[in-house]
Amino acid sequence: MLDHNTLIFQVLNTIKQYNLINDGDTIALALSGGKDSVCLLHILNRISSDELFQKKYKVSMNFKIKPFIINLGIAGQEKSINAANQLCDALGLELEVLNIKDYFSFTIPEIMKMIRKSYDNYLRKMRPCVICGILKRRIMNRYAKHIKASKLATGHHLDDELETIFMNIIKNNFFVNLRLGPMSGITRFRHFVPRIKPLYFVEESEVANYVNEHKLVHNPIVCSLREPGLRLRIRAFLNKLSLTKQQKINVINNFLEYKVKCSTKLRYKEHSELLNQCEICGEPISSNLGIGNRPNICKICEILNRLDAGH
Repeated sequence: MLDHNTLIFQVLNTIKQYNLINDGDTIALALSGGKDSVCLLHILNRISSDELFQKKYKVSMNFKIKPFIINLGIAGQEKSINAANQLCDALGLELEVLNIKDYFSFTIPEIMKMIRKSYDNYLRKMRPCVICGILKRRIMNRYAKHIKASKLATGHHLDDELETIFMNIIKNNFFVNLRLGPMSGITRFRHFVPRIKPLYFVEESEVANYVNEHKLVHNPIVCSLREPGLRLRIRAFLNKLSLTKQQKINVINNFLEYKVKCSTKLRYKEHSELLNQCEICGEPISSNLGIGNRPNICKICEILNRLDAGH
């Protein structure tokens, strides 16, 4: 059985070591209704408001949590929203339900239908998970800015990060990997709310055990639009390796050490060179860091422009 004390200490140590949360912070916490984000909300709520918990773990942190979930218009997602609502009610927190149509005028299924009808090969190669991820990140950042949150918390855990690192290596996304870590980014930018991952050194199996032990309501059903892709193949490969938790942490620590060295070399750059603004919508985008001559247009505007051109 999982030693919950170990898991809690891991989360607390990660918060302290990487300075993820400070007194006075307002944390916008992204819920999906799945076990990972549910686990994170439960733990952070205990850290911030449970006096017995604070006394037991000798922690005193004063911060606010603002949980939210994005309604993507995907069949079956109502179960996730209901699960998130039930948990927030049980914890005495108010859940904000954001509708994707209020931001982009279409749901994920609707935009995928438009893409399938398009003659643009660039668009037709994009999987639903890629489109969904791009749009969700934009909505999360906009909402966090809207409520003046100082941090944006997600439920990504050790196994998630390991998969992402391998995926970016295979795709030659060097600078994307540099933005990973317990707190996102290699610099700070006024239009971008820092994203934190307090579960960074917690395994997925530990998250599942915690959720089951505390009987936390969540939706275990996989998204109906998910398609086989590189991440799932990497996940299967890593599972075959049967890595111990310490071996996974070794990989992550080596990556973080390498990231620090690379980031240090890049510090001579001006912040505006590392994160720019999209010339169409004004949202933050990563620059090319001196490689190539890509226009300063975010992926979302590029997708929308291509869809408009195809109709």
